[in-house]
Amino acid sequence: MKSKNAAIVCVCLGALLLATGAEAARKPPKLDWRSRDRQVPSGWCPLVFTGPLPEFTADGTSATVRFEVDGRSGQRLDEVYIVEKSVYQSNLVFDSECGNGFFFDPFRVRVTFLETFDSEANGWRPFRTRWDEDNGNGALFFDTNGLVAVVASGLKKGTTYVVGAQWYTDPDHTQGAVLNIRVDPSGQLGCGPEKAGDLEAPSPDE
Repeated sequence: MKSKNAAIVCVCLGALLLATGAEAARKPPKLDWRSRDRQVPSGWCPLVFTGPLPEFTADGTSATVRFEVDGRSGQRLDEVYIVEKSVYQSNLVFDSECGNGFFFDPFRVRVTFLETFDSEANGWRPFRTRWDEDNGNGALFFDTNGLVAVVASGLKKGTTYVVGAQWYTDPDHTQGAVLNIRVDPSGQLGCGPEKAGDLEAPSPDE
């Protein structure tokens, strides 16, 4: 009886490991990118990266995108876009203001997802982040180590997309500033951290 029970346990454990492995194989990776350390100028510039482009292949019709800043204060985010990689590559323009080479302008062509934060940030889940106006135009304002996430829909399964945005750094805290993007192509990352609250809620520093 003892050997039979042991065999049953081994079979069940094996089935569990196989199921776990199959689940892991089905679950798409959560992809991370780190921006190029910000040097000069301060103010608004396209978000650029030292390594690979922040690109992902959609697992379905939606994906979760999360932006997170480091400990430097005064950072903001605007004009967040998701665009098919083929469209991105064929519509690059030269960056004459920030010295970052070529970048993508989401207002020149039709993109899959574009958030300008003109009057609100509905659907975005913040932590230490808030919507506010920036010289009459809306943007997301980060406290130190703030983050924000959104589930973007309208994607096409199997299509590769690029994520981008405009990134603002404060003149006194520009040197070395870093912003990270994290994407879950299945849309299962969650809309921000567990403690993410409503955009109406004050940040912990307020």
